[in-house]
Amino acid sequence: NKGDGVYTITISGLEHSTNYQWVIEVSDEEDITTKELSFMTEELPFDPFDEGWQYRKKITIDHTNVADDLDYFPVLVSTFDTDIRDKAQVDGDDILFMNNVGVAKKLYHEIEHYDDSSGELVAWVNIPDVSSDEDTIFYMFYGNPICSNQQLPEKVWESNYKAVFHMNEA
Repeated sequence: NKGDGVYTITISGLEHSTNYQWVIEVSDEEDITTKELSFMTEELPFDPFDEGWQYRKKITIDHTNVADDLDYFPVLVSTFDTDIRDKAQVDGDDILFMNNVGVAKKLYHEIEHYDDSSGELVAWVNIPDVSSDEDTIFYMFYGNPICSNQQLPEKVWESNYKAVFHMNEA
């Protein structure tokens, strides 16, 4: 009983990095039309240095090693780094990957292995755009003694993956 036109509904209280689905049903008292819609909210950009991170390292993917452009590609970051060993939390919970410096977006990551005695880090980072034409740059931040775990492994591997086996167990 609303007639023709556009109707706007205000929605509040949405969570960041969350997929939402809803159904719209329209009826003219004879026929009913139903449409399912969905969207994903983005992660809020923030500045890690303003949030307590003290250190960062630049990571570069050499475009000459990339055959084609890739979207949302899990990239392996593997390193032995005494600086990370000496400045990151002992469990690696403060290791964070971002798409830029300053106000930027978090990149989803999973730490497969972190050894605080050697500084060995093996992590998978989901990079939204890996270019075959120019180097892809992202950053690892660490050295926040009070933050909680920054990993979101379920977001590193998109839904088309049926399983992920790191094959590092005996």
